[in-house]
Amino acid sequence: VACSLHDRAREREKRTSHSRVSYFNSAHTSRCALLARWMTETMTVSTPRNALISWIVDAIGTIAVVVLLISWLIDLQTPQQPSYLSKSFLQHGFCLSSPQIFEDTHFSCSLLDAFCGFLFIFSAVKGKMPSSSLGFASYFFAHAYGHHELSQKSNTREDEMIKPDEMITLACILAIGPWSSASFLVKSKKMSNTSANIFATVTLACLVSIYAFLIKNPKFGLLYINISITISALLPKMLLVGFRSEEDVALRTSGFHWASVASNLFVSCAVMCEPFFCDSFIKRIGGHFIFDLALAIDVIVKTFMVPKDIEIHFIGKMKTK
Repeated sequence: VACSLHDRAREREKRTSHSRVSYFNSAHTSRCALLARWMTETMTVSTPRNALISWIVDAIGTIAVVVLLISWLIDLQTPQQPSYLSKSFLQHGFCLSSPQIFEDTHFSCSLLDAFCGFLFIFSAVKGKMPSSSLGFASYFFAHAYGHHELSQKSNTREDEMIKPDEMITLACILAIGPWSSASFLVKSKKMSNTSANIFATVTLACLVSIYAFLIKNPKFGLLYINISITISALLPKMLLVGFRSEEDVALRTSGFHWASVASNLFVSCAVMCEPFFCDSFIKRIGGHFIFDLALAIDVIVKTFMVPKDIEIHFIGKMKTK
């Protein structure tokens, strides 16, 4: 009888333990499902909160570039005793890494850009990306070539002026930002074709004039290209695309993803930190290579990770195909 009672008690304990485990597993599964659903909706669904976050990211990037440009123009008046930017940055036009990290910063950057270019080509050939993304590969290869050329040349003289043919080439590259922004504004119905063309032309003229009359030295060309394309893309979007109306919310949250937000902030931080904190710590962790890495991550994230299955309807609704 004692043995029988003991066996029954053990059996009841087993059943109780099994039910507890089953309840825990079901509760855990339910919590995981809710978390996954929340993350999916937060990352991809059109919500005013996500639109506001998108607008704040644009505002941060715009303010950062404006502060950098003003500080840069002030320090160019006294490059030997800069008030804001790092002295070594003004000397080289880049934040060159410490020899302990990269012996040749430009060569290291060219290897990174070449790798990213081959990655995009391989992905396009395998059908994992649209053929139009080959433009990114072309960009990375061009960037790699530029860094390779810089690694073969000695430092530019302080008094060297940009040549007319170089100025024309620079103007063609600077046009990427204004015309891309104009195309976006037309597609989003924020401007007519005529207004967008006028906007792009005036913006390009202003960008070229700032470089030709205030900066002048060709060693600053790459940095100026980066910040001018950035501000010409972010500023109109920040001013004309809000975060309250249904159309603006749909515009800003099309393909919204937290990884994209993080990569945008990474690029903004890299753009700001390189000239301001080169001598403080940036050169000890890779110098300009950090910026190239941030740019590569940003492009890769927006190409591979941001959802492509969301279609905008400008009546304020989102439709998942």
